[in-house]
Amino acid sequence: MTILTYIIFYILAGLNIISGIKKKRSNALYVVALFVVFVLMTFNYHGPDIGAYIKTFNSVGNAHNVKSAHESTYMEYGYTFLMFCANRIGLDFFAFRIILTFVCLSFFVSTVRYYKVNPNFVIGLYMVYLFFFDTIQIRNCISQFIILFATRYLFSKTKLSIVKYIACVAIASSIHVLALVYLSLLLVRLTRSRSFYQCVCVLAAALFVVCVLIRPLLPQILSYISKLLNRGESYLHSELRFSYLAVMGLHVVGLLPLYVYGRNICDTQARRRINTILYIEIIMGVFLPFAFINSNFNRIFRNILILDTIGLTLLYENTKSRTRANVYALAAQLSVVGGWFVTDMFRNRNEDIVNAIMKYNLIFDNIMVGNIWQYIFVAVLCLCVIFAVRCVVPSPTKHYKRVVQCRQ
Repeated sequence: MTILTYIIFYILAGLNIISGIKKKRSNALYVVALFVVFVLMTFNYHGPDIGAYIKTFNSVGNAHNVKSAHESTYMEYGYTFLMFCANRIGLDFFAFRIILTFVCLSFFVSTVRYYKVNPNFVIGLYMVYLFFFDTIQIRNCISQFIILFATRYLFSKTKLSIVKYIACVAIASSIHVLALVYLSLLLVRLTRSRSFYQCVCVLAAALFVVCVLIRPLLPQILSYISKLLNRGESYLHSELRFSYLAVMGLHVVGLLPLYVYGRNICDTQARRRINTILYIEIIMGVFLPFAFINSNFNRIFRNILILDTIGLTLLYENTKSRTRANVYALAAQLSVVGGWFVTDMFRNRNEDIVNAIMKYNLIFDNIMVGNIWQYIFVAVLCLCVIFAVRCVVPSPTKHYKRVVQCRQ
């Protein structure tokens, strides 16, 4: 069964990527890929971190109230609250995760539709790399998709959109505290001046140099901060690693095509979105020095990889085939995703990640007949909620044909 899972998974990923490269769209491929991602992500029961998540979920179920539940785990209050509520209504861990995966994939689908980008290309590249780490790092996955969804509010000029974005960051940080760094993206709302973002680039470089200079003092500084906060020991433990060079390189590779060619896109809406994604990338560069401190901070940049993919896909789709801009956009797209995959897999080379996800799945074995109906009921309920939301919230207007005519 494991070999068959590998074959189906990578054939789907490959076909979606090829469809994206050819600038064609296939709803069937997209939907099947989402279904496979859902099954493999939701019902994985063995591998890095998943054991800790199951144990913590069961531990929270034994707590008398939310406060005692939170005190029994190191996980953030928001995620603990969700686990506590799930236990109280009688869900087991996998039924609980069905809901979480539905929410995450709904945010994914909604964001792809909002940016009006080829969904096949985005889901195919997501399956190649990020899917594996989202499967094992549940809290970070939820937080990542909330922030991804929230980026739409950076385009609106209303004051309410600012409140919505801050609310999304607050919710995301209650799941994983690292999400607080994305409050910095509110700078996108303040100005779109290129000179401002050039200054931000200089600031990022200066901060990096400062971190290099104080490197001998970092262990003592970070240890003091960790004791003061009474948490974050794993994040604030300084390590002498060189993965930060890969993070910096990949960040620049993804940013440069947007900077050089984004302004030449003829479709106004696509150009505006590409430029905004570029500004987000530049602002996130301020946090590059943290990747030097500890490789755990790499996820700050990994969490915007889907947004990078969307930006480069927009650039690729809105440029003529075989032009320099088109070739560079595609090369950057494949290089960034491939580079992240190699970097993280090498860093976690002692962990069984890919094989564990492909091999250990509740649907393939060990599923209890008594739980099947609970899983079906929860899944159907989630589908009904999503359908109801889609009926209430209008979908973005389609403009793909207009973009094609613009390129021609």
